[in-house]
Amino acid sequence: MPSTKFGLIYSTFESQNDASDAATVLLNKRLIACAVFLEGNSLFWWKGRIDHARETILLAKTPKSLIVKARAELEKIHPYETPCILTLPADANTPYLKWAAKETTQIGTKHKKK
Repeated sequence: MPSTKFGLIYSTFESQNDASDAATVLLNKRLIACAVFLEGNSLFWWKGRIDHARETILLAKTPKSLIVKARAELEKIHPYETPCILTLPADANTPYLKWAAKETTQIGTKHKKK
């Protein structure tokens, strides 16, 4: 099995705008290389009862060396009182790893929209 050089950060947000705002901060600080948003329904315990919510899931992709910094920044800026921020080890193909490493080491350059 290859060594893990990559990671995913999973977090949920109330809206696509909140998730996009958080991802933009992480991208501009070069803490992640890419972000993907998925829509989902959550069911969870909250303040003594079962609650539900429509949420946007953020999957942020980053080299393993940046996971701790990216997670700390996300905790700092997350709008939830008790955010879910999970980190998962991941393996990726070599060209993608090289691209992600390049994109997260270009300090001082801003993320450009296509």
